[in-house]
Amino acid sequence: MHPPIPGRRFCTRTAIAIGLAVLLYTALSISLSDTATAQSQRPPSLVLIEEAYRRGELDYETALVYKVYTLFAPDRLPVRFQSDTPSRSATMVLVEMQRNWGVLSPQTQALLSEFVAPPQPSGQIILGPAAPQAQTRPALTDEQTYATTHFVIHYTVTGTDAVYEPDVDVDPANGVPDYVDWVAEDAETVWQAEIGTMGWLEPPPDAGEGGDTRYDLYLKNIPPYYGYTYFSGGFVGDNPNSPDVTETRAYYSYVALENDFNAFPGDRRDNIRVTLAHEFNHAIQVGYDSLEALWLMEATATWMEDEVYDAINDNYQFLDELFLYPDVALDTDLGYYHYSRWLFPRYISEHHGGQATVRNIWEHAVTADSLDAVNAALLEVGTDFDTVFPHFAAANYVLSSLPQNTPYTYEEADGYRNEVGGIEIEAYFPFTGPVRSYNSFDDGNGRLEKHSAEYWVISATESFSMTFAGNSGIDYAVQGALRQGDRVWVKEVPLTGQQGTLVVYDPAAYDEVTIIIANTGAVSETSGYLLALHTTTETPPTATLDGSPLSGTITTTFAFDASGSTDAQTPPEQLEVRWDWEGDYVWDTGWSTTKVVTHTFLRLGTFDVTVEVRDGVDLRDVATRTVTVTGYEVHLPLVLSAYAP
Repeated sequence: MHPPIPGRRFCTRTAIAIGLAVLLYTALSISLSDTATAQSQRPPSLVLIEEAYRRGELDYETALVYKVYTLFAPDRLPVRFQSDTPSRSATMVLVEMQRNWGVLSPQTQALLSEFVAPPQPSGQIILGPAAPQAQTRPALTDEQTYATTHFVIHYTVTGTDAVYEPDVDVDPANGVPDYVDWVAEDAETVWQAEIGTMGWLEPPPDAGEGGDTRYDLYLKNIPPYYGYTYFSGGFVGDNPNSPDVTETRAYYSYVALENDFNAFPGDRRDNIRVTLAHEFNHAIQVGYDSLEALWLMEATATWMEDEVYDAINDNYQFLDELFLYPDVALDTDLGYYHYSRWLFPRYISEHHGGQATVRNIWEHAVTADSLDAVNAALLEVGTDFDTVFPHFAAANYVLSSLPQNTPYTYEEADGYRNEVGGIEIEAYFPFTGPVRSYNSFDDGNGRLEKHSAEYWVISATESFSMTFAGNSGIDYAVQGALRQGDRVWVKEVPLTGQQGTLVVYDPAAYDEVTIIIANTGAVSETSGYLLALHTTTETPPTATLDGSPLSGTITTTFAFDASGSTDAQTPPEQLEVRWDWEGDYVWDTGWSTTKVVTHTFLRLGTFDVTVEVRDGVDLRDVATRTVTVTGYEVHLPLVLSAYAP
């Protein structure tokens, strides 16, 4: 079970390591190099600061000042918050500062004004050749620039901000350091992918602060951060690149990128690539809506890394916070969870309309916020958040790429499993009958936040029914997952008045039986729900299937008859069936009591026509008939156009 206030998985052993380091220092006077090594093993400074704030050790304004220090003056941090462990992006620190500026005390505003320009009132900046130079830009000693089609790259070859190997100018030998050439090439790749291929909106042009209105990239020494997107002072309101849409909260921006990645793990070029994909997506986002929910900003930008550079998989490192703490809200305010939420847009893009649906979320963000924007985009592809989120929760348990587990799948599920192992289980419960009950507060950790899920494994030796009883005001979705080798059957439990029943026949036939409880609503569970287990004598139906003919052509009408299916408790006429015509594990029909049907095939091949039969308590059985289709395939009409030499 989880601790009440979660942090990173390595926080516990890190705390032990730090405590031992203190003792050794006192007793043995450890060397400075040992101290540096211990510090590099700590969580990032942002995590340390946020955890201290959540524990009540820092007030909000002090925590915010410390967060800004991590970017601009890390030496001013108290020692206990200093860390050499890199953080992905400082963008959210800057966003948090900008959004909360108006409620900060004059003293805190004065402290922060040393590093950032105070946010400008909406409407103050006017774009055009004569626009004021309003946005603060990074200062580089002996600054040089290199321009591409869409970007101006600002860099230096001297001082602490000098780019990696500033004297290396080989590939190509063009008078520009190769590191700058890498950034230039990768930035254009990112632009083409995100704007050219995926169709996202271009960021608003700036007021010429970087020399012209092309997008500005600054290569600067900014450890422990990979990069950040800065938009304070760049208010435009309506993005001029979307003539058919009127935005009201759009900003122009610039991106700062680490100048050498010397102190960062991983491949240098890969770090450049994923950071550009991530930060440039933030630049695009604030061209739609600069006030969008922080979790959605980071989830989308981290998702985008893998969309542009699929082979790098750097965003796997963030999955821990989702898989270790699935009962923390998807839209949590805890910043160190935001990156892990990238798996939700990944699930959407794989199962509901592709990359375009994620882009459409941001198009809706112009007028809707957070999950309202997500739901609006899902409605356009025929579903909604309340349907998709439980499937997402189940997919995180199933962790499979096999088609037989659709729709609870990910293309890269094996990689996720190698990274995290699997989803955190709330508790393991034995059941030997005849009756046993579990309370989520007494037997679990007492937490099921809004838009979250938790998982209970039942170890039983005989058939049982599980009755779920929830609390009014909470929007539950309950599922049972039956794992047998590589196959996992997920069954949705219908709820009436926050109650529902799942029947499991012969649980010993499965490797694992898991109950998945999702909270799809905006209210966190605070008083506990009940799981009551009872032995049962219910048995599954017996499915039968006849077919005629079993071979034919694309013009043949094939007849199938499942009316011989029986069940010991449910009358035959009440049994429901659904059909998979091609045996591809995708059900082609919904549930119906009509058991005699016909079908014609539009392509050639051998198909395992499958019927699934379910009884009154949702126990199921399947039957299959193999048919062979020969003859001519159906093609769309050929349209000829005139040839003009």
